[in-house]
Formats: sequence, C-alpha cells, structure tokens
Amino acid sequence: MYLSLIISILLNCLRLGQSVTDVDCPTLANSDSLSQTQLIDRLTHDCRYDRLERPTTYTEAGARLPVDVYMRAYIYFMQNLEAHDLQFKIYALLQMRFLDPRLNFRNVSPKRLQPILGEQQLRDSIWLPHIFLANERDSSILGTTEKDILTSISPDGTVIVSWRIKATLYCWLNLKKFPFDEQHCSTVLESWMYNTSELVMHWEQKRPITYDPALHLTEFVLQNSWSNETFI
Repeated sequence: MYLSLIISILLNCLRLGQSVTDVDCPTLANSDSLSQTQLIDRLTHDCRYDRLERPTTYTEAGARLPVDVYMRAYIYFMQNLEAHDLQFKIYALLQMRFLDPRLNFRNVSPKRLQPILGEQQLRDSIWLPHIFLANERDSSILGTTEKDILTSISPDGTVIVSWRIKATLYCWLNLKKFPFDEQHCSTVLESWMYNTSELVMHWEQKRPITYDPALHLTEFVLQNSWSNETFI
C-alpha cells in the first residue's frame, strides 16, 4: 500500500507539471501574423531558449561542435602612434557573425524573408559571444543616447552584430632606426570565456579588414595590413 501510494503521487505530479509547461510555452503556429517583437519573444521564451547556453550543433557521429564566429573590421580613423606611451588609437566598426539554430524562423514564418533588426532589446534576449581586444589599454562603444550596436537575425538563424568602438591599443614600438623606423601594430581579438573546444574565431574570407579611403596619418605612411588566426 505504501509503495503504490508513492507511485501514484509521483505520476500525478508529473502530469500536473506537463500541463503547466504546455500552457506556459507560447506556440509558434501562425507566426507570419506576429510582429517581429512577438516572434522573437516566442523564439527566446524560457521554455525553448536559454541565453546563457551557447548554440549547439553536432557532427553525424554525435560529437558537439564549437561555435564558429566570423569577424570583420572597418577602420575609419587612426591616430598617430605615441612613442612615449607605446600606443595608438583607432575608431572602427566591428562586425561578428555566427549561426544560432534556435533562432531559425524560416519554417515557422515562411513569409518573413527579411532579417529581424533591433538594438538593445533584441541583443539582451539572445546569446552573444564575449569578444574583446586583447591588447587594449581602454575601449568604449560609441553612441549618444543609445549605444551604436545593431543586431540582425536572418531567417536561417544567422546572427550579425555590428558595433562602433573607440579603442586605445598598445603597440611595442621599435625605434632603433628612428626617424626612419617602420612599425608593426596589431589589433588582437579574442574570446573572453570560451576556449577553442567551445568557440572558434575566424576572419571573414572576403575583405576582413577595410579602411576609410580618406584615412591618413601625419607622421607615418600606412603601407599594408594583413590578418591571421592563432590558436592558443
């Protein structure tokens, strides 16, 4: 009797929990009739999305794959190198791109062909990788009343985040040939909380780094730039 009573109570609790979950989880049916805000609210509801968990994809063998994050930089202002401080300053537009399958709305809203665009409200509802400038002295996101950060979600779940930054970066100058010196200064982007088993960063294949055609330095000539990827 005692054993039977316990099992009965457990089964009733499970049925009750199932019923509450079904009621609380909003349906994705007829999503074409929803506004962008309503669709995002349903896609990122707690019952189907955890913004603290990174997107997960698997190989055919069932192995968990890291998230691929693709970066691009457009530099539109660069201040002269300051030899006494071993640093330089840039103003740039950074862009990162990654795929989050949980945000795919192509099947639930087939008539919605354009990306969903938003700022802070959209950004705060989804998972984002924490990317930082490893050789920075200080940096800030530009903007007046709102930070200049634009988030875009495509129908297949591709997320693109663009933001304008101002950064002061360290550059270890070699002045042995001054005033005929040639300096190599880096802008290093890294992942803050994930190693390469969880997240891998790449430069975009086409034009990963571009400059404003009007950009110039008064004391130096910008000769060349290149990009590379390093795994540590």
